[in-house]
Amino acid sequence: MGHISLALVAAGLFATTNVDDLFLLVGFFSDRNLAAWQVVLGQILGVAVLIAISLSAALAALAFSPSYVGLLGFAPIILGAAKIRALFVDERAAESPAEHRGRLTSAGSAGVALVTIASGADNIGVYTPFLAAQTSMQIAVIVFVFLALTATWCFAARWLVSHRAIGTFLRSAAPIVSPVVLIVLGVSILYTTGAGALIVRFAR
Repeated sequence: MGHISLALVAAGLFATTNVDDLFLLVGFFSDRNLAAWQVVLGQILGVAVLIAISLSAALAALAFSPSYVGLLGFAPIILGAAKIRALFVDERAAESPAEHRGRLTSAGSAGVALVTIASGADNIGVYTPFLAAQTSMQIAVIVFVFLALTATWCFAARWLVSHRAIGTFLRSAAPIVSPVVLIVLGVSILYTTGAGALIVRFAR
């Protein structure tokens, strides 16, 4: 896979797994207790931590056969299925996201980073198999794309603060698009790494 096509895939992966972050950022930028630089710094720190954890897990996975690593492709499939299930199940948390965010953002950039890490914890299960299947140079391209899009997300969220109608549309579309993309990604990982053939062989 060329660097340009890889960058496009990485951009699509980041976008579909961080739609919720876009709306969190809209809330952060709307909070008068937070300066814009605190939001941007906290978001970058949070995403950097998620990438670091995913890279560590991917490097550990490289000690195994690529086909076995590919079995991690079940992670995004399971996450996607869970998101689809959530569309039909009304699960109300004891504390609303707004209340939780409000408590943590009082800590400035650190609070924003904590919220970003908490909301993106499931992304680790998606990023790990994706990164494990790449070379060092490809990983560098992916990390660059992720960080560049993190900055783009911040600018987009700042703009959406004054255009809530667009934000409402994105919020309604994300629950449908995101799980489908996750499932397709998982199936793709199983196929490209040979994990699918491994499963078939064991099933016989």
